[in-house]
Amino acid sequence: MDIRLPAVLMLCATLCSGEGDFTAAVTPGTRWERGDQVLFFGDHRWSAGSTVWAEQLGQALPRLRDDLELSGRWMGCDWMTGLPAWVDNWYAGSSIDVAVILAGATDAQAEKPPEPAAFEQYLLSGIKTMLGHGTIVILATPMPCGDKKAGNPLDERLEAYAAAVRSVASATGARLCDLRTLAATELLQVNADDKADGVFSTQTPEKRWVLTAAGHRFAAERIAAALGEAMVAAPLQIEVRGGSFAGETKLPVALRRLERTAATEIKYTIDGKDPSGKDGKPYKGPILVRDRCTLKVWATDKSTNRTATLERRIEEMKLRAADKPIKREHGLRFEMFQCSRPAALPDFDTLTPAFKGVWNAPDLGMGPDHPEMPAIKENYALRFTGLVEVPCDGIYTFYLGSDDGSRLLIGDSTLINHDGPHPVTYRSGEIGLREGLHEATVLYYQGNGTLRRSTVPDAAWWHDGKEKPKPKKPETPAPAKPK
Repeated sequence: MDIRLPAVLMLCATLCSGEGDFTAAVTPGTRWERGDQVLFFGDHRWSAGSTVWAEQLGQALPRLRDDLELSGRWMGCDWMTGLPAWVDNWYAGSSIDVAVILAGATDAQAEKPPEPAAFEQYLLSGIKTMLGHGTIVILATPMPCGDKKAGNPLDERLEAYAAAVRSVASATGARLCDLRTLAATELLQVNADDKADGVFSTQTPEKRWVLTAAGHRFAAERIAAALGEAMVAAPLQIEVRGGSFAGETKLPVALRRLERTAATEIKYTIDGKDPSGKDGKPYKGPILVRDRCTLKVWATDKSTNRTATLERRIEEMKLRAADKPIKREHGLRFEMFQCSRPAALPDFDTLTPAFKGVWNAPDLGMGPDHPEMPAIKENYALRFTGLVEVPCDGIYTFYLGSDDGSRLLIGDSTLINHDGPHPVTYRSGEIGLREGLHEATVLYYQGNGTLRRSTVPDAAWWHDGKEKPKPKKPETPAPAKPK
C-alpha cells in the first residue's frame, strides 16, 4: 500500500533546442532503472528566482528517456552545516536513487561562513548517509564567483570549499564533477582579461553573487556528463522486498543496474553463512521464511564481473486485530484547521475546524483543491480519520510523504511520524494486519502548498457512520491549600 501526501515542486523549465547538450546523461551503457528518482540540491538557486541548472537537467532526463519514467525534483539545502541533520531526519524513507549535489556557494556568502574543515565534515557525514542507502551521488564543486584577480575573498573561500568537496568525493567514492576547475579553463578561453564577472557569475542588487544564464548552462552540461559517467559505472544492486513475516513469508530478490544481456547468478543463505561459497543456495524464486533468520544474498553480473552482497535480519511480526465499526460508510472524515505559521503538528483536539466533511474519493486529491474547501492555500492543518480495508492477513508497508509535517496512526499507535518543517519527503512504516477494517488517522500541516493524492484504492477507505465522542481530557486538580 502506498499513501502519498506531498506538496511537490516539480522541475518544469522548458528545454529548448540549442539551450544545452544533456545527452551525456543518457549515453549508451548507462544503467538507469525504470522509475528512478533523481534529486538535485545545493547552491546558486537565486539567479532569475530559480535553480536554472537543476531545472534544465530535471527536465532533460525524463524528456530524453521517457521510456524509463525518470523523475527529477529540486530540494533546497543551501547551507551544508545543516546537511547531516537534514539527511538523518528524512532520507531513510525518501527512495532517492541518484543525488546531484552542488555545494559551497551559499555557505561562502553567509554572514559567518563555516571554516573549510567544518564544511568538509558536514558534507562528509551527509554523503556517507546517502551512500549507505544505496544512492548514487554526484558531487559538484562551486563555480567561480566575482573577479578572477587575486584578493577576491569570496572566490578564495570558494576555492577552499572546492578542495573540501574534492576531498569528500575521494574519501567516499562519490562521483566528482569539478565545475570550478572546468570553469577556470573555460574562462581562459572566453574571457582572457582579469574579470570573470558577467561571464559565469554576476552580482544582484542585494550584493549576492549568482550564476548568469551562461553559468547555469555550463554547470548543467558538465553535471550531465558526470551523471552519464556515474550511471555507466553504477554498481550492481540487490533488492529484497519485505523484512518481516507473520507465520511465513516469501521474499522476492531482484537485481538492479544490470546490462540488458547480463548473465547473472544469485545465491543466498538464511543461517548467517557466506552465500558466495559452497553454503550458498541458488536463487530460483521467492525465498520461503518461517522463522527469524539472517538473510544473506550474493549476486554477480558475469558479463561485467560485478558483484553485490546484502544482509538483512528477518523478524516475526504480530498481526493487529481488525476493528469492528458500528455502521461503516464509504470515504474518510476530514477536518481543516487554520493555523498561524505552524512549525509542527498542532494539538488537533484543542482546535475548532474551519471546515469538515467526508471525502469519498481520496485518490482524486486531498487539500484546498476540494470544491467545498475554503480558499486557504497555506498555514493550515488537516486531519483525516476513518478505516482502511485490508484484503487479507499479512505485513503491510505504508508510505507517507509530505511538505511539511505529517503523521500516520493505525488505531491509537503512531506508525509513521514525519513531523516538523521539511521539503517533500517520504517515510515508511511496516505493520502486521488481520483481514478487515483498521482505524486509520492521517495528520498533516502545511506552511505552503497542498496535499496531493493517496494511491490506496478509494474503495478501501471507510468511516464509522456513528461518530465516536471525543474522550475528555482529565482535569488537572487544583493545588492543595496550605494548612
